[in-house]
Amino acid sequence: MDTRPYISFVVVARNDNYGGDFLHRIDVFVKVLLTLCEKHKLPSELIIVEWNPPQDRARLKDAISWPDIKRKYCQVKIIEVPNEIHKKLPNPALMPLFEYIGKNVGVRRSRGEYVLVTNPDVLFSEGLMKLLARNNLISGCYYRTARYDVSSPVPEVAIEEQLIYCKKNTIKKNGYWYSPEWKFTKRFNLYRLLRAAAGYIKWQIWNRSFVNPYVNASGDFFLMHRNQWQELRGYPELKTHSFIDSYLTYMAHSNGYKLKILWGKDVFLFHQEHSRSEHSKRPLTDIEEYHRNCKQMIRQRKPIIFNGEGWGIGEVDLPEYEL
Repeated sequence: MDTRPYISFVVVARNDNYGGDFLHRIDVFVKVLLTLCEKHKLPSELIIVEWNPPQDRARLKDAISWPDIKRKYCQVKIIEVPNEIHKKLPNPALMPLFEYIGKNVGVRRSRGEYVLVTNPDVLFSEGLMKLLARNNLISGCYYRTARYDVSSPVPEVAIEEQLIYCKKNTIKKNGYWYSPEWKFTKRFNLYRLLRAAAGYIKWQIWNRSFVNPYVNASGDFFLMHRNQWQELRGYPELKTHSFIDSYLTYMAHSNGYKLKILWGKDVFLFHQEHSRSEHSKRPLTDIEEYHRNCKQMIRQRKPIIFNGEGWGIGEVDLPEYEL
């Protein structure tokens, strides 16, 4: 495919069995994404940033079970961030993968008009992919959607059956109670409803905005025009692992980008549930500083640009493999 991709899908991964059964989860992700891109004729590219690949395991290009389909619409590229770069960062032993620096690596080197940063263990539903393939995304907006956690493992069957399985085995929905698909009659009695409403009003008075940035699970789906990614210089390249996706949401919101929530019939972003026991070993972002910074951005209506011009390891030529 010689034309410029409409959407670049960017994920970060390494073959370290993160969360257990990782290769199966990324296999499911790749199979569903590539198949639906071809089915809906979506000019796209999948960029997998392979961060600090373990020396005793196969590279992802060899470890992933690539689906046997003829690809006309979706290119695949793997960008490697070698250990030599990783070990120069703070806490390299505690943080074997710097997720958001890695995502910036992919964003910076993407070719798509729009860039969708996601994770390698999600499944895009048919309805969600149809929305993306309509070619009607708007510059100046940022797009989000709710995440639905599903029981793992997703069976190794046709993707239609995999998506049916996900709908039937949802164990948690990550979204705000006032999001469009909220069914308040099933979640709240009157007392809890009033408490939630009071908390919401208090929050909106605090941030002086009645359009909430919708930060929940934003690391799994964040989509905007490539120029907007460049303007914000990607995710804050902190040396921690928490709240970084939420930071970007506030940066976009305070810069005047309009929130668009993708929802509707058969619009789902499914996430294959897994263990998170390794998170407790990794350094956390300072929550008080996070709140102060977000409050400042909202009140001043101006984003904090955390990164310099070299964001996304832009000063280094990294190995790339096209598949």
